Amino acid sequence: MLDELSAFEALTGYKAYRWQARLLSEFIEGKIPDTLDVPTGLGKTSVMGIWLAARAMGSQMPRRLVYVVDRRAVVDQASSEAERLARNVRKALDGAVVPEIAEKWRAHLGLDWGNLPISTLRGQFADNRRWLENPARSAIIVGTVDMIGSRMLFEGYGVSSRMRPVHAALIASDTLVVLDEAHLVPPFQELVRAVTCFGRRDPVPPMRLLSMSATASDRRTGSVFGIAPGIESEEPRVADRLKARKRLMVHDTANLAQSLADRAFELGRGGHRVLIFCNSRDKLARVVAEDLRKRSAKEWRNTPTTALLVGARRVAERESLAGRRGSDGTRWEIEPNPVFRQFVPGEEQERGEIPAFLVATSAGEVGVDLDADHMVCDLVAWERMVQRLGRVNRSGRSEPAMVDVFAAVPKDDPEDDVKERLDILRAPFESPWWPTGEDGRRQAGPGALRELQENEEFAKLISTATTPEPLRPELNAAVVEAWAMTSLQQHTGRPKIEPWLRGWVKHEPQSQLVWRSVLPIRSGEGPNTTLLTEFFDALPPHLTEILETEAYLIAEVLKARSTVLAKSLKDANRDAGSKPIPTLAAVVLDSRGKVAEWLSLDRLKEIEPEDVAGKTIVVYAGLGGLSSEGLLDKTVAEIPHTLDGASQDTPLWNEDRLGAVGRRLRIVTPDADPVDGWVREAGWTTRLDEGDQAKEEWRVERVLRAVTEGDAARARTEQTLSEHALRAAVEADRITVALGLPEEFGGTLRAAALLHDCGKDRELWQTAMGAPQLGRPFAKTDGRRANGRALGGYRHEFGSLRDAETGLREIDDDRLRDLARHLIAAHHGWARPVIPPIDPADPPSLATERSMAAALRFARLQREWGPWGLAWWESLLRAADWAASASLNVVAKEGERR
Repeated sequence: MLDELSAFEALTGYKAYRWQARLLSEFIEGKIPDTLDVPTGLGKTSVMGIWLAARAMGSQMPRRLVYVVDRRAVVDQASSEAERLARNVRKALDGAVVPEIAEKWRAHLGLDWGNLPISTLRGQFADNRRWLENPARSAIIVGTVDMIGSRMLFEGYGVSSRMRPVHAALIASDTLVVLDEAHLVPPFQELVRAVTCFGRRDPVPPMRLLSMSATASDRRTGSVFGIAPGIESEEPRVADRLKARKRLMVHDTANLAQSLADRAFELGRGGHRVLIFCNSRDKLARVVAEDLRKRSAKEWRNTPTTALLVGARRVAERESLAGRRGSDGTRWEIEPNPVFRQFVPGEEQERGEIPAFLVATSAGEVGVDLDADHMVCDLVAWERMVQRLGRVNRSGRSEPAMVDVFAAVPKDDPEDDVKERLDILRAPFESPWWPTGEDGRRQAGPGALRELQENEEFAKLISTATTPEPLRPELNAAVVEAWAMTSLQQHTGRPKIEPWLRGWVKHEPQSQLVWRSVLPIRSGEGPNTTLLTEFFDALPPHLTEILETEAYLIAEVLKARSTVLAKSLKDANRDAGSKPIPTLAAVVLDSRGKVAEWLSLDRLKEIEPEDVAGKTIVVYAGLGGLSSEGLLDKTVAEIPHTLDGASQDTPLWNEDRLGAVGRRLRIVTPDADPVDGWVREAGWTTRLDEGDQAKEEWRVERVLRAVTEGDAARARTEQTLSEHALRAAVEADRITVALGLPEEFGGTLRAAALLHDCGKDRELWQTAMGAPQLGRPFAKTDGRRANGRALGGYRHEFGSLRDAETGLREIDDDRLRDLARHLIAAHHGWARPVIPPIDPADPPSLATERSMAAALRFARLQREWGPWGLAWWESLLRAADWAASASLNVVAKEGERR
């Protein structure tokens, strides 16, 4: 049998530092510190492996780990680490490590089938939703503050209103939230703490918070876990990193971009890797990168020397910079940029005398495992300077790293506050308590910085030079309950969540831009709002295809590109790609992903920032405006690759990777069969033949493994109502046992599972879903003859609420019977608090009464269980329902193989 340290090594592939071994012991005992204080470069990300090893060894740690990184970095090493852990778990369960541990690990991790679920809420695998399928299974979720925070608060950027309760429940229940570099987002840290203390009752499992930081801060509260002085700090691998030689000097400059480029080019000679940090993306980083490229081209011709790591780029191109490994972890699915690869530890390639320059903004300060030989940067707040210093000479090489910091001297009678702020930022670097060497430089390794921060006078300078913590609103029951009413499209008491995530901060309004090859407009017709709404409900923007940046920049580029194309259309009646510009040039989606309006090319020429602020603009790909690096560029006319390009010439992803996205668009004949592994989600006729018969259709298809999407009424094969009810009840029992729920709660969940779909036993529903006449009633149909509009607003959950009364009488406890009623009504996201009062089995008066009772029941149960607790109960029934549907698809696929 494996002991705890051997388990850690088997899962991570490396031996534990002494501090990691000590933290693992605490995790196994169920002890979680409030803060993990470990310098950058000493394996903080290993907390995932430590948590997983503790879970595998039988610890009662939370089942899910949510790793939060504040920066949308080009490559998320946390995701790579999580994927590596999943591969090693699979090896262990296959008996490749020690055969006798497989069954214990499988039981402790809840992995009765499949791999350890890994979901990245950015990038290619955003969000594969496997972490939602089984609340009893261990899982790792990696995301940004905005993506995790919005889900936790029942919003969920990119998540439908029907799925938001499940995301909220499984983020805020039975979860260890690990907040990396917590000092950068104190409002979010306090928000999570508040949620952990929010009312809930047994057996709903709690959420825990572990804050991590490489920067000492007086904001910390509670217990702090760090590297113990003496044995742990003198461990050779740790000591090398703590004592890493980083020789720092501050310079004044009147031309910041020029100085950064000059010094970087000088340091790069001899084949060195130089990291250049800039506080401005457009005015500094892109300028410096272009300068270095021009200089390099004169000496090294076609050999690339410079890469750009910034935000405000499309996720697809951001991923292509750092590359993506295949599922086996060894081969590259996407080859990384050759320059960027030089800065990834362990991935460096021999370049001889040719240097490598990586120009980065704050996107490279946090969450990216970079290592450079030297660094050049501008002067920013102290906590950011510490992060930057952690990206140079991380491994403690004997050759010292040169660190040159440039402070821009204000021009022409500067405002007092500008000069005063500059003096504050410089103060720690000019402090008499920070010794200067004979070369005029100061030692800036992590050990030296920690010693400095123990000096009270120096600590005061640091505190003043640190970004002030923003004001933030209090989390209270009223606002949480307003967010939790997810079946209400509008709610006057529902505030925007941003202040709770990041505090009240001044920033430019943001927008999102998406390029699509197909915007739905039928031949010979004008834009149709109903069609647009249905289309984007079926194929909403996916995170991989989104570019998020300031609204004014998006408006500027759209105006410029539409003006160019309008002129081209006028001159030659065609665009740059020899295809006519459609009447429909863009579609505007509101903050909840719903179609707000459509825009013609002429309207796009007049777009203003206030028109797009807080919205998503889906534009016809022929407009261009996207550089090869995934950045906005109004001079670029080339058509970018698009996510809906599977039937076009320029697909963003290949067939395999579209499977990870979960949905795709195909242009097919109406009688075309779905491709194996995909099921038809929606379709619209686009052209008619001479006999007015459908000739072509846009078809949105959903990958079958995405069982947590949509209504799931349509499957690859039919399933009778009684068969599905029994399968769901069996799955509910499995979840009950895995979670160790008390018998009375398990019985309540099982009863709800047995009765949740009985409202499908309506002639209206069976006909609308295209169920075969023989064998009715069905719970699942193959979807080929389905017509959801024929339901006339009827929701089968509402009918189930009526028909389940007889079966629910077996539950003795009135409160548990009420809980079962709510779970049935809410198992597709309705009844929070409203559900349409439409049922062909009842007159309107009775239906209205039942709908009102459901709303009051929701309010009553939410007070009893808490917002996240009630949502957690809903997630259990929905997981049982999904598992029953998934097992049907597996049976169908096995039948095809036979």
